[in-house]
Amino acid sequence: MIVGAICEQEYGIGSNNLFREAHNFNYLQDWFKSSGGGNANISNDLFGRHSYSGIGAVKIDFTGTSQVTFNMGTVVITAGATQLARTIQKDGIYVLSYAFDKSDPTADITIIIDMFVNGSLAESRKIEQNLYNTSGFIDGKWNIYFQNFALLYGNVVDFQIRAQSDTTGVQVYFDRFKLEIADKGVNQPTLYSEAPLDIIVEENEVPGFTLADGDQVTITGSITGARVNDSNRSYVLIKYPAQYINLGLKVHTPVITDDNVVKTIISNNTGADVEIDDGVINYRIVRQ
Repeated sequence: MIVGAICEQEYGIGSNNLFREAHNFNYLQDWFKSSGGGNANISNDLFGRHSYSGIGAVKIDFTGTSQVTFNMGTVVITAGATQLARTIQKDGIYVLSYAFDKSDPTADITIIIDMFVNGSLAESRKIEQNLYNTSGFIDGKWNIYFQNFALLYGNVVDFQIRAQSDTTGVQVYFDRFKLEIADKGVNQPTLYSEAPLDIIVEENEVPGFTLADGDQVTITGSITGARVNDSNRSYVLIKYPAQYINLGLKVHTPVITDDNVVKTIISNNTGADVEIDDGVINYRIVRQ
């Protein structure tokens, strides 16, 4: 096990965050507790005062004094890649950084970030942070920690978190998750930028149908990654067959009605029944 280094100040240049949108913690996400589940509740705290950037942060609300182990998703990390998994695109030295804040200055808290590489966890990739004054933690602010790792093209990195507090009723917040390649001449965190937003595109085949004058039909599409609890911050764009316009049909705004489900209403007020051929609808989701 290694000890995470405290970063007193971000280096004053920018560098791309190589993580993806899930690492920003800005929407509701599942957290799976593989052990010690009774010792803490894990959730994303949205629109609260505790976020380093964006609208959310991971909240660890301690209900016991033994260790809790958790990862993102609905199954244990060793059963397969989680939403935090990322494939490395280039050999090099990488800087992994993140920040913690806690609600009670008197609580002694230890957080361990386990970085799996290709499904395996080495001792040198277990990063321990002691969130108390004698270890350099400063109360009342976000404390940034980091560690450098050599990674190879094609490596798949994924993350598990272990947390323990000597006090119940205390909360720790985890945010500012960043992975960057150390190609700026420094081996410490640079200015933080959130991971880029996901753009999801999916094609749906729509069988031909007849639509009577004055009638409408609801087209149900499947798009993996659409989230109903995220619909207020997502734009759903639609590309549909030119025939719909040529026939004078109205295609209504698509709506995310359930996770991975988008629905669109097509209405006919042309004055006549219409025959619609087989076609393809493309949905594109862009998150703001």
